[in-house]
Amino acid sequence: MIGVLARPTARRRPPWAFTAGAVVTAAVLGVAIVKEPLVVALVVPGVAVVLIVVAVTRYLTASSDARLRRWVTGWTLAAFAIHLAAGIVILSSPTLISYFGGDATTYSTGALGIFQHWTQGGSLPTNLPAGKTGFYYMLAALFFTFGVHAQAGMIVNAAMAALVVPLLCDATYRHFGPAAVRAVPVMATLLPGFLIWGSQLLREAGVYFFMAVAINCAVRLLHRTSLTALLMMVGAIALMVTFRADVALVAGGALAIAITVGRRNVGGGLASGLGAVALVLALVLGGGLGYSGYRFVTHASFNQVNNIRADSSQSASSGFLQQGSVSTANHAASYIPLGTTYFMLGPAPWQIRGGRQLFSIPDVLVWWALLPSLWRGIREAKRRRGREIVVYVLPALALTIVLALIIANFGTAVRERMQVVVILVPLIGLGWSVRHPGRAAGQTPAALGDRVTTSGATAQLPVPPAR
Repeated sequence: MIGVLARPTARRRPPWAFTAGAVVTAAVLGVAIVKEPLVVALVVPGVAVVLIVVAVTRYLTASSDARLRRWVTGWTLAAFAIHLAAGIVILSSPTLISYFGGDATTYSTGALGIFQHWTQGGSLPTNLPAGKTGFYYMLAALFFTFGVHAQAGMIVNAAMAALVVPLLCDATYRHFGPAAVRAVPVMATLLPGFLIWGSQLLREAGVYFFMAVAINCAVRLLHRTSLTALLMMVGAIALMVTFRADVALVAGGALAIAITVGRRNVGGGLASGLGAVALVLALVLGGGLGYSGYRFVTHASFNQVNNIRADSSQSASSGFLQQGSVSTANHAASYIPLGTTYFMLGPAPWQIRGGRQLFSIPDVLVWWALLPSLWRGIREAKRRRGREIVVYVLPALALTIVLALIIANFGTAVRERMQVVVILVPLIGLGWSVRHPGRAAGQTPAALGDRVTTSGATAQLPVPPAR
């Protein structure tokens, strides 16, 4: 009795306090909106996307332990804040926009033209590039909803970049166990390429997000057939076609093959792979989603690809292999070994030419430092999961070859390479955990889904099953 009486009781606030707080908050927000309409473009989508980011992260980490869940959630919110802050800083300076990504102005101008067509009845912009129109229309929809403020686009981009963290963590957790997850959110947040290109008013954040969704769903489909995972993967690839058609079609085709080849149940893998291809084609050809980009990519000839590569090489001071040619199949085959090396490993510090390329030095040095972990991850994944490793290796390899054929300057290579790296992050995380077993999630290798040996017998600890 004494203990009960001595226990402090929480002091309840009177009911009117909550009402008064809500009224004051609404009044302050209303005045801010009247005085500065930009608040609408910042507060409303900002609050909405934070709630979405938290909800998605909690769903994707529901099967992990509390410590890992807090780790992933914390890094996801940190990624959102970092991307948004970096994006707003860059957006506030025309010099920084020009230095890091001048095409942000192009996207904003094109979206404004679409917005004016919707609101004033003018003609649609005719110079929108095929295979990239999705980002223009997304920005135009934000302009229509929140006013012509690029900050709303920055918030959505920051949210998509942040959601890459739990998506890749969930795929890694399902495939390789909790130890491999530990380094994944750090890489997905702080790798210089993700930080620079995912923070601006560019389509890169959307491509990273859709790629992460596709990889996550492909990992689920390797374990069991799931209509939800199949439809999510198809939707991500189809939407990616409107952002970056060549990357989406190559990665989507490679993932479909990987699911077919990598799954132990051949019938289930074949059904999932063919079903994904059929549904994507139905959306693109039947529904018209991203059709202009699909047509541009599928009708491109070797001569057109060679012209794109030559322009990339000669129009920038960081161009390389100016005399190279991919105008025929034989020329392309002979160009691939050297072209992919330049694309994936360049620029070396001694190849930097001019101040505009200095920002690529941290990116390439960090990437080189991660290559040993990538190699260890590939070997360990092959040992643990067998042919399932193709779900990462095949799309990464296919994308590397295709992008190397059309990109021939280091400035663009550093930017586009991240679309390959986002696929490889789970393997790098696995390789890091093999190299640092004691530091991964603070557990021993035997508790982290690795192989253990007891009485001369080797056993595979279970990896978390698909939900």
